[in-house]
Amino acid sequence: MPELSLIVPHHNHLQCLPHLLDSVLAQDFKDIEVVLVDDCSDEPCLPLVEAYRTKGLNITLLPHTAPIYTMRARLEGMRAAKGNIIGFADADDLIWGTESLGKNVALFQREQPDILHFRTARINADGSFAAWFLTMDPPVEHLTGQDIFQTYVTSPNFQQQSTVWNKFLSRSVALKACDALECSSVRRFVEDACICLTTAFHAQKYVGSPHAAYGYAYDFSNERMKFAEGPERATYVWHMLQELPAYFEQHGCPQSLQDALRNVLTEHLSVKVGHASTAAVNKDGMIISDATLDAMLRHTDARTFIKVLLLGNRHNAAKILGCLQTLQPKPNKPF
Repeated sequence: MPELSLIVPHHNHLQCLPHLLDSVLAQDFKDIEVVLVDDCSDEPCLPLVEAYRTKGLNITLLPHTAPIYTMRARLEGMRAAKGNIIGFADADDLIWGTESLGKNVALFQREQPDILHFRTARINADGSFAAWFLTMDPPVEHLTGQDIFQTYVTSPNFQQQSTVWNKFLSRSVALKACDALECSSVRRFVEDACICLTTAFHAQKYVGSPHAAYGYAYDFSNERMKFAEGPERATYVWHMLQELPAYFEQHGCPQSLQDALRNVLTEHLSVKVGHASTAAVNKDGMIISDATLDAMLRHTDARTFIKVLLLGNRHNAAKILGCLQTLQPKPNKPF
């Protein structure tokens, strides 16, 4: 049984994947299983997998001939993993350095947390260091019990903190997340947040690590946040708003934390989380594509819709939302 399993969803990243696998091979810690979930790629990746197996890399390949998307890929990989520790990587990123996995595995073995949260390096296209992703750093060193979930849902950096690839999970908490999300309507774009929230809810111990272990290959020449993603992203966040609070309520989550979760997910729908391209947001911080607005209107009530739009206006949002709270409550009816 391997000590660490790395779950890697893969869809048409055959050119990038060797860089990730090379970075795993380069680690001084060797007791690693890579669980590669191939999500209906155009080119078969079995020849590449076999080539790396001959190099000594332990790879489990889970191929699919029909799309399952990122959420299903991550959950399937988590269930298939044999390791005591569950980690994550995306096919177009890297493992940072050569000692990073070993240091964090040692810390995990010593502390025995449910969540180990480590630092993230932003790397250039050639793999060189660019900067630290400070907003993705662990917010604290230690948390226990309900404080873990509360810290997540009240974090000012919720979007940046809700990534899976800068965390190790205990096997037991990873499987609880799989059970919680088995019937989720979310397919992609916000699946990281779903997994992070459910693991934080079930976790009993969180440890922040000082050791970086992940290299995020952010390509500034490629605007990843496209208008085309906005409607689908908005739809999946609405699914989160409908599904997650109900799940947490069934499992004894206090009302105050349910409310905090709804607030942070509502803010997650506001500008700068994928509704407009990066360039468009920099030009006009209030812009949201018409298609995304249409998607919102299909799912929300009037007050929530207004709140989402107001959250894009950072200068006046607090004042306007304060006034909104003083209005007489009315039945929430879909637009």
